[in-house]
Amino acid sequence: MTKDLTLIIHGSKLSREHYLNTEEFIDAVANELKSRLVRRSSLYVLNF
Repeated sequence: MTKDLTLIIHGSKLSREHYLNTEEFIDAVANELKSRLVRRSSLYVLNF
């Protein structure tokens, strides 16, 4: 989660461990997408 959204949740107790910067967030989303696409393609192959 990015800092702006984390600030809403954690307020004054916000610390660096609670959020990702923009580049880290985009990398995390890309990694999750890749992981899901690999799992989906594996399931597709198994169904043939």
